[in-house]
Amino acid sequence: MLNPIYPVKILHPTETAILNTALSQLLIGNVQQLSVTRLVKLSGLSRSVFYQHFSSKEDLLAGLLLADEVGLAEAMKPALAEKDLKTTLRSYLKYRLQDIDKYRLMVELETTLSAEMEPPKRFKDWRRLRKIHADQIRSIAVQDRPGSPNDDQDRYDFYFGLVWALANGVASISNTDAYTELIKDRRGFSRYLLELMDTWIAEDA
Repeated sequence: MLNPIYPVKILHPTETAILNTALSQLLIGNVQQLSVTRLVKLSGLSRSVFYQHFSSKEDLLAGLLLADEVGLAEAMKPALAEKDLKTTLRSYLKYRLQDIDKYRLMVELETTLSAEMEPPKRFKDWRRLRKIHADQIRSIAVQDRPGSPNDDQDRYDFYFGLVWALANGVASISNTDAYTELIKDRRGFSRYLLELMDTWIAEDA
């Protein structure tokens, strides 16, 4: 069961099927190539059924972003319950790195939807949920690394910034020729980044 503070609802099975079809198509194509017509044909649904669940293509793209962030929320639940900073940061980064092609797509969708004059409600919900995750990490950092009132309070935001920057950095280079040439073992590189972050967090205590 999702935490009630999350601004999302449980997905209808048809919504899930449409989102999964869209995701599979976007991972092998691009946002511009995806159309509602093509999507309903691949899903075996009518346009009327599609529009019962999504108001537009942009709403669908926002639904993908939101569903991914909800997946992150589920992955982080055990770590958040422990209220341990290292475990929480590791769960965040591991979720992002385990399917970096998907996360690179999420970054692209964010860029696309941010350019909209009036982004869909689901996009606004996604932004709120992402802010919740950043606030949760900050809250755990404050508890795990208490300082004096005179300390730089901004440093607590840097923990979320760290894992966010690592994930976005890998996403931005993961489909380049240089990355393919220089990083032969993707999983090994992901493990290395997680271990490196663990070490940094331990030394920062």
